[in-house]
Amino acid sequence: LIDRKIDLVDAGIGGVFGVFLFQVETDSPEDDAFLWVVAGDVPATHLSCENARTPRQALRKYLDAMNDRWQNGTDAPTRAVRERLELLEQYLSKRRIG
Repeated sequence: LIDRKIDLVDAGIGGVFGVFLFQVETDSPEDDAFLWVVAGDVPATHLSCENARTPRQALRKYLDAMNDRWQNGTDAPTRAVRERLELLEQYLSKRRIG
């Protein structure tokens, strides 16, 4: 259950993708109460904040996971998705986010 979006941490390219931090209710105090959500014109997903404390780290973790899925044959990206993910790689290498 999503409790609320944390307003102070966002990153993205308008109209292409966004990285958002949400605080969530958990059943156990041991569970991570924060999740990154990557959404837009790319495959959406959520990521634990455990190994991604900043928007930049979350985006890197996302891109690595997408590349792993495709290299392992789990999923095959469309040309458009591939182009958008290449744009994200460029964004990550040029921008100083979180």
